[in-house]
Amino acid sequence: MISFAAIGLYGFVGAFFSFMTLFFTESTAPAGIATVNAFASLGGFLGPMIFGQLALSNGMFVIGALAILACAVILSLKQKGLNVVSGKVDIEKNAINQ
Repeated sequence: MISFAAIGLYGFVGAFFSFMTLFFTESTAPAGIATVNAFASLGGFLGPMIFGQLALSNGMFVIGALAILACAVILSLKQKGLNVVSGKVDIEKNAINQ
């Protein structure tokens, strides 16, 4: 069972980093991969830290999970071109063409 979990957790790594080299030239690929890896490591630290702080301060894990879920929803809507943080929904021209 642990082997299947490891396959699921680490199986994407090779395809992920080989796919990123399509976006960078040969000279900028190492710097681009390192930048993405640095941000991923930062996210791997901040997510559990925020979740733990909210869970400890409120005594409930649900509040921490809802905070992370809210961040994920806001970022995914922002990626689609919708501005939900300011209170108004603006659809950019790029979001319509996709």
